[in-house]
Amino acid sequence: MELTPAQYSILTTILNKVEECMSWDDDLQEYADGARFLMSLDKTEYAVFKRLINNV
Repeated sequence: MELTPAQYSILTTILNKVEECMSWDDDLQEYADGARFLMSLDKTEYAVFKRLINNV
């Protein structure tokens, strides 16, 4: 699977956070679910998602 720069950046951020909480399995599962969700978005969906998150 090829990543867009934005997806790569988000995935890198998520993986860095996973490293910070390796002792909590529940958190790791949440990060994995989040990563799968982000990777499933196409460019348009990602742009909309990013705008929504930035406005929160």
